[in-house]
Amino acid sequence: MADTYSKKEREKKKAQKKKEKALRKEQRREEGSQGDVIMYVDHNGNFTENKPLHIESEIDPAEIATSVPKDPVNNTPEGYVKFFDQEKGFGFINGGRKIGDIYFKNPDPKLDLCQNDKVTFQVGEGDNGTYAYDIEKV
Repeated sequence: MADTYSKKEREKKKAQKKKEKALRKEQRREEGSQGDVIMYVDHNGNFTENKPLHIESEIDPAEIATSVPKDPVNNTPEGYVKFFDQEKGFGFINGGRKIGDIYFKNPDPKLDLCQNDKVTFQVGEGDNGTYAYDIEKV
């Protein structure tokens, strides 16, 4: 089967692009590449190719913090009351993705908790698993 004119033109363009790419590659090779260059930082913070003779450091690498510091202001978890039975005195708080649903029992009667109330609380470990205590309405 004979090739069409447009197919021949596409093949010509493809071959031309291939030649141009090979030519550019050859030009870069002829110009030469610097390769990997190692740079140093002097005591003033400037980059230099020469390795410093003496490095003075007042920084102890062990004192460098390598993690994100915790927020000291708000370290109490927040959540919403998912369910609360006043007669039986227990319920569940939805503590979000990290905590999930957490059980609580016999909160302060002055709180007057209702479903969907926003609360802050502390998390503890007991015999039956995790539980919330020190619940406060926000």
